[in-house]
Amino acid sequence: MRRIFVAAFTAALVIATPAVAEARTAHIKDAKGDVYTMTGQGELVKVGSIPNADLRRTTIRHRAHRVVVIGKYFDLRKNKDFITYAVQLRTNTGLTRDILVDANPEARRGEIHFAGPKKELRCKGITHRISYRANTVRISIPRSCLKRPRYIQAQVMAVAVGDLTDPNSSFFLDNGMGKRIPENEDWSRKVRR
Repeated sequence: MRRIFVAAFTAALVIATPAVAEARTAHIKDAKGDVYTMTGQGELVKVGSIPNADLRRTTIRHRAHRVVVIGKYFDLRKNKDFITYAVQLRTNTGLTRDILVDANPEARRGEIHFAGPKKELRCKGITHRISYRANTVRISIPRSCLKRPRYIQAQVMAVAVGDLTDPNSSFFLDNGMGKRIPENEDWSRKVRR
């Protein structure tokens, strides 16, 4: 009787265990109010929480066929700002790729840029979506564009610039890694496949 119970229990565990193809996920939490601007003298000054610049967290999912990065802001607004959500990915082979989602008053849905160290690259199937209601920017990259890595790491940054035609317009930065801007050399933990 005990053998039957053990066999049934083991079978139930195997059925209930998630598939190996399930995504691996990492969350990078960032504090509210850690946005910086640059003074006329080139000094970085902390300015608190600024709409379109203050990241709350970034979620990285390494799926079977895609890498998904979701940036969650404290307050993402449709206004006159030019915004950029910037992600740099590094793979187990040392390959790095920069992904930028830019949006502005004339292009609220934004556009995506995918680049290597020296130039912009093509990546068939890369997508993005900005949700001002949910305060998110979502990027989805085919793993083939990253040469199917075993793991990835990320660095993230948000940038908001006011009216680009105004020379007195300020720009704001949040590195999204929970550190001061000049110390943006930290990478997320390894997100394995």
